[in-house]
Amino acid sequence: MLKILSWNANGIRQKKDEFKHFISLHNPDIICMQETRLKPADNLNIANYITHRTDCITYAGGGTALLIKSSIPHHATVINTTLIENTTITIERRNNSPITILSTYKSPSKPMSSQELSAIFRNRDNCIIIGDLNAKHITWNPCRNNKQGTDLYQFIQNCGYSIHAPDQPTKTNHTGTGSVLDICVFQRIQLTFSRNNTSLI
Repeated sequence: MLKILSWNANGIRQKKDEFKHFISLHNPDIICMQETRLKPADNLNIANYITHRTDCITYAGGGTALLIKSSIPHHATVINTTLIENTTITIERRNNSPITILSTYKSPSKPMSSQELSAIFRNRDNCIIIGDLNAKHITWNPCRNNKQGTDLYQFIQNCGYSIHAPDQPTKTNHTGTGSVLDICVFQRIQLTFSRNNTSLI
């Protein structure tokens, strides 16, 4: 069993001590991070973890990263997308098919693309997308839908994939209204969920 955690950093440079405490508290095998806002010259090295990053160099926000314990056999995987930022690894399993895990971020200004989602899942028997897709749907977001959420929901319904979201808001605005933006989309994998983490069996 692997423990996978998601961390929407909203800028990690000034939060490294908090992040290290988070890791020591939960001891995850894999951390999917979104909105790192890192530039190539910035450092993000954590003891006993291998860090994979996709820095956003075209504007101030965005950026994804994925940290995995150095003892877990895996390799970086390149998935070319233009709307959904991603950092991706594939975990190698001796007696089972590999598992692809993506840490993802999609700007709220960009549409949800069924073509990109299809490309991510295509020819991958076990695949998990974790992160902030800025998609709202009443299935997982109690307040309202947005177009990105409606499009994502239609995609998973058409393709038979599964979606999981926390039962509490992951973002609260200045009026105190909460939204669930950080979700997990997956196929053909047995997962168990708790409030703070996802466990992959």
